Amino acid sequence: MNVLFITPWYPNERDPMDGLFVRKHAQAVARRAPVAVICLKTDGDVSGIEMSVGRVEGVLEVVVAFPYVHVSGLRLASKAVYFLRAFQRAYSVVVGRMGKPDVCQVNVLSRCGLPALLLKVIKGVPYVVVEHWTRYLPSDFHYVGFLRRRLTEAVVRHAEALMPVSRQLAGAMEEVGLRCRKVLVMDNVVDDFFYSECASPYPRKEGRKRLLHVSGLSDEQKNVRGIVRAVKSLVSQGREVELVVVGDGADRGIAEEESVSLGLADVVLFVGSQQPQEVFRWMKSSDLFVLFSRYENAPVVVSECLAVGLPIVSSRVGGIADMVGEDCGILVASEDEAGLAWAIADVLDGRRRFEADKIRRHGGRYSYDVVGGRLMEVYAEATGRDAEGETKCGA
Repeated sequence: MNVLFITPWYPNERDPMDGLFVRKHAQAVARRAPVAVICLKTDGDVSGIEMSVGRVEGVLEVVVAFPYVHVSGLRLASKAVYFLRAFQRAYSVVVGRMGKPDVCQVNVLSRCGLPALLLKVIKGVPYVVVEHWTRYLPSDFHYVGFLRRRLTEAVVRHAEALMPVSRQLAGAMEEVGLRCRKVLVMDNVVDDFFYSECASPYPRKEGRKRLLHVSGLSDEQKNVRGIVRAVKSLVSQGREVELVVVGDGADRGIAEEESVSLGLADVVLFVGSQQPQEVFRWMKSSDLFVLFSRYENAPVVVSECLAVGLPIVSSRVGGIADMVGEDCGILVASEDEAGLAWAIADVLDGRRRFEADKIRRHGGRYSYDVVGGRLMEVYAEATGRDAEGETKCGA
């Protein structure tokens, strides 16, 4: 069975973290079937269609950049023409190297659903949709525009399955009129090494408990400054603690300024962006993971903590409540800094204890084998074929 992913988000030279969860889904499927990815991106720095082709861990990756016209009256039509031409060129490469796809997976609506819908109508190729975007959630709502909404509704209606990455996202999509014959939650993937032991964890300062936060440091969403203020409360109560902040982004500076202004320059350590293996080492070297987001879907970093066996204190937003059960951590209300500080203190002081083995059992659902197997089952139902491409009896 040949599988084609179509997505606007995918790791690239400018941003190696962009759509990394899409690549991991593709790699999970590639362990069982041939997979190609077409990534279609607008780029104001290119004057024509530019394409790069590569192969990473068994996945054929075709990344296409195309321009748009800045004149408002022509911009929409121009983008549509370039978009379809870009897809046509990339699709020719995929068919030449892998053959015709048996099923398509659309990642992130709306426009990438159009070529999948056309392939279904013209060539009879069924498709499924995996959605990661928070834009349908009331806390981050920007699903607007008449044409966008009509296109998205058509794409979802004709899909064989809709697979949001959290139950809350599924509900939010239904609330705005996006309905499909089959809806199920599809988990993100965690790298294999998060399930292993760590030979060289990062050393910690003697006597200090270590808290860890990993994100893109967007304060509007992640509320990193709220975490820093909660740490200040813990330090003021005499606790020996440190916070390691992994990640980079536009709001890193204001979070650092907050920690300095609160006298926490020696307590809060900003280490910048890290490779996944380094994130794994930080998790293995920490006592507790802290997340205080204002809105989320299903954060991959939470899945990684579960795979490692690291307990979690987080705000109760998005799909986190479905991921972090009583055996895995404590959830508090968003914006409740006092509640966050108390929850962290409960863990550090031993009033709430968590067993790493129990946490890891919850994290097993995010492995390549489990997620890849679930996706293949969905493809088989969509196509009437088994994973090897044979037609099922009676199909």
